[in-house]
Amino acid sequence: MPAQNQYSVADLWDGLNPWGVLRGIFMVHKCYIDESYDQKTFVLSCSIGAGDKWLLFEKEWAAVLGKTNADLEAHGRKTISRYHATSCAGMSGEFEGWDVHEQKRLTAALIGALRKIPMHSVAFTVLLDDLRDAWLVRRGSSIPHSSLFEAAYYLTMQFCMFNIGNYLYSLNPLLRVTVIHDHSDYDGMMLSAFNHVKYTLKPPFANLFSTIAPMNSKECLPLQLADFLAYEFFKDRGAEEYKGRAYKRRKSLALTLQTGTGVSLRTLTRDTIGQIMDGNLS
Repeated sequence: MPAQNQYSVADLWDGLNPWGVLRGIFMVHKCYIDESYDQKTFVLSCSIGAGDKWLLFEKEWAAVLGKTNADLEAHGRKTISRYHATSCAGMSGEFEGWDVHEQKRLTAALIGALRKIPMHSVAFTVLLDDLRDAWLVRRGSSIPHSSLFEAAYYLTMQFCMFNIGNYLYSLNPLLRVTVIHDHSDYDGMMLSAFNHVKYTLKPPFANLFSTIAPMNSKECLPLQLADFLAYEFFKDRGAEEYKGRAYKRRKSLALTLQTGTGVSLRTLTRDTIGQIMDGNLS
């Protein structure tokens, strides 16, 4: 059962895409930033699908949350208003009092929902030390720490648009794509990157991207999928980078990769970051 303040995709996305909710293409975004390591990590995740697929996905995902809340209510426990990756993983916030078995059971059920309605998903990782180095070479000065995350959002959003735009343009140059991203303090950077690609760089696929809008995962259920995937990619990238040969893929991500989501994981190198800064993407 959706939370009282949660709206359907049909209501939220109506009018945002020239092709309408059912036929239009919608891309949802979520970013994770890690500051706990010497080499900090930034991950942008996005999932792409036609509106009718998102409606089916919403039904399956909401059914999992509804069953979870019914079980919680049956035992006199507090229900959850949404899935939130870090809270679920840390058993904090609305997930306080949960145990590991409950956490794993919910994760498995959500992966099961994703398996029924697979979405094409992509994740882009930036090691922030690489961003610092590329900035120093291109700008001749160190990037201020206060601007670091703004730059990460700005650059990865552009890279994402080029990758997804070229892919969709090859399928159908008449498609129209609406970008929905998780509301944050960096909404302005996402909009600036969107406008820079669409109106300044003007690649062949520029007209595919029609609208960009920030939303909240409490209201917009598909953003909970973006949250789920971004967290999984983020944790997996951290494990690979910092555990070396001891690295072992998280079981939850391994199961997700078996759902047919067409997941692509890519790390932006210093050279790639430099190309984005120079506007040399194609």
